[in-house]
Amino acid sequence: SDERDQPFVLGATNLDVPSYKIVFLAFHKYLSDEGVEAIFGHELYHIPKEELQKGTAFLNESPIASKIIIEAEKLKSDVAEVYETTYNSLLTDLVNYWFQEAEVKTIGDTIVDLVRQYELEGSHYPWTSKDFQDFSKDATINQVFEKAYEFGIDLQWNCELPKTPEGYYQVKGGIPYAISKSLAVAPYSDLLWMETKTADLEDARKFADAIHDVYPDQMLAYNLSPSFNWDSTGMSEEEMTNFPSELGRMGFVFNFITYGGHQIDGLTADEFSHSLQHEGMLALAKIQRKFRLLDSPYKKPQTHVGGPRMDGALTATSGRSATTKAMGKGSTEFQHTIHTELPISILDEWLTIWKNHHKVEVDLKSKLTPYSPGSSILELSVDSNGKKLANIVFSTVSDRNKFKILNIRDQNSYEKSLRRKRLMTILHIFLLNRYKSNAVHYLTPTVDNEKQTTSMMKLDLFKNVKNEIGQIIVAEVNTKLIKTFVQEDGKIENLLGSISTSKTVKV
Repeated sequence: SDERDQPFVLGATNLDVPSYKIVFLAFHKYLSDEGVEAIFGHELYHIPKEELQKGTAFLNESPIASKIIIEAEKLKSDVAEVYETTYNSLLTDLVNYWFQEAEVKTIGDTIVDLVRQYELEGSHYPWTSKDFQDFSKDATINQVFEKAYEFGIDLQWNCELPKTPEGYYQVKGGIPYAISKSLAVAPYSDLLWMETKTADLEDARKFADAIHDVYPDQMLAYNLSPSFNWDSTGMSEEEMTNFPSELGRMGFVFNFITYGGHQIDGLTADEFSHSLQHEGMLALAKIQRKFRLLDSPYKKPQTHVGGPRMDGALTATSGRSATTKAMGKGSTEFQHTIHTELPISILDEWLTIWKNHHKVEVDLKSKLTPYSPGSSILELSVDSNGKKLANIVFSTVSDRNKFKILNIRDQNSYEKSLRRKRLMTILHIFLLNRYKSNAVHYLTPTVDNEKQTTSMMKLDLFKNVKNEIGQIIVAEVNTKLIKTFVQEDGKIENLLGSISTSKTVKV
């Protein structure tokens, strides 16, 4: 429909073959005659008998005919996968064979190849093959034919022969075509989106460079598609991680995932239904714990299924006389506002007490998050204005006797001036209370771990500490004493009171 498409339209250069449409419909009739009842699309078309005979003769001379006879029984199968696989295989072979016999090319490639052949034979034209190549990049079909006529070149090319049964021209897709169409619409577009067959930074770079050569400020979009098998792209995990930021550097400012939500829903449904079979309602409790950990709005289900809207409708339609409500303190929604684990706000209160006691002139904020997105390993950190001051990387497990273990993988006090002030001890006390831990396993023993366990032993927070096989430090928790820090006001102050300091700390 657009002359800009014409340089990419495919045509046959062997004009003696029957059209693609005729061969395609003859192929369907051939299958139908072999008893494949599901194939009858050819009956929609009124094809002259002699033309259909030409198409059938073309098939009989091809290797496709013998393959049809061999595969015909599979096409009668009631198993959809068997039928579709066989049909697609036969059709692919047919298309490839017809394109090969018809010697299909764009009109630009046709005239360039022809002129190159003439040049090899010693003929000379006012234009070289390179001139024709540059000219045909954006020339219409008529312009190419006129130029060939002007120079006395016998150009045999027909774009009607490859047309599909529906009447569509066939085109040579690819990055050059995408660039051509995108440059045409760029002046009228906020974003340009090139769809690709797989994730490839080089393809993206070619497209971006071509667009920005003409429109330097043009914004681009990229589909980080779930249709791609990302593990088959040849990228390393590091390259996958950096893929969106690399696109950003090229000017792809809107990077999105089509039906990403659909795939996430599917994965979650599969995992949850499997867990439900094996763990009963513990499976749902685990999901609710994750919502609370992330402080996700989805932790309040009634809100997300329209409870407030329904209450609003009831209020409006009843003149506030309705006595039923979906929301409010009496609803199940209220259950999800109750802290079933020790809230992080308690740790923030302790940090305020700790800060005031040590005269630390800095704002502190605690965070409890997955160590990496989706990970079961968690991180408790203390930050100040985006700067991380201390952290504990950990996970929690229960053994077969329901003995709860806090696995500490790493712990750090990044600010030297804050060390030896029992900040790490306070973080330990919070975690031991939140997860009701009976023991602590330090999985990567360090000098800091050893000092921490010694300090906790002196404070009677650990009952005993031992090394197991030289690989981990195992500490048994004095759970009775640990609980008192939550149950008794002033317990944290008492812990800090054993430290004497008058020095003001600036971070």
